[in-house]
Amino acid sequence: MFMEELRKTLKDAHLEVLNATGWGTLLDGLAASWRDGGSDMLPFIYQQVSDFVAAVNWSEPFFTYLALFHTIVIVLVLVLTWRASAERIFVVAFFVLLLGWCSSYLNEYGRLHAAEIFVEKGVNYFDRGGLFISVVYFCPIFLVALLLQGRILLQMLRLMVDTKRRQLRKEMADAAAASASKTTATTGRGATDAAAGMTSFDSKKEK
Repeated sequence: MFMEELRKTLKDAHLEVLNATGWGTLLDGLAASWRDGGSDMLPFIYQQVSDFVAAVNWSEPFFTYLALFHTIVIVLVLVLTWRASAERIFVVAFFVLLLGWCSSYLNEYGRLHAAEIFVEKGVNYFDRGGLFISVVYFCPIFLVALLLQGRILLQMLRLMVDTKRRQLRKEMADAAAASASKTTATTGRGATDAAAGMTSFDSKKEK
């Protein structure tokens, strides 16, 4: 009984979050298209994207400044992580994710000061659910952080491969050294036996 109530509460909270952010409608449409065989999925996505693009006045100076901000972030990330260690890339990725974490606070600020941000009168793209800020601000930041995480993973894999190679080379070198030592010992023992045999032969010959 308790588990059923908990499951229902979690489900209601999940649906409330989806509806508040605007993702619920999109996911419902995708699910319906998938149930219909998936033939309408691409047109549905295209329609949603087209509606979003058409609803926004992209000539606002705000979007120019936002594009400049994303460009500066990308350039700084490239400069700071060019041939950098995994530790430095991790630190840069942390600060990039910190920028993404600020999106909710930026959305609230933008929603309250839309009249100062946008030139067009009465325009406020900052919705309560944060769908707008997620598309134009958080998603690009998240993609940069995701690429940085991918670079960290690749460096870790490369480090593991290099470590394994060094280990194998050391084992091969140790095996070769052990084999050479055994060969030298065997040769030395044979030479000693041969010398002893010659000495014994010379002694018998003198007698």
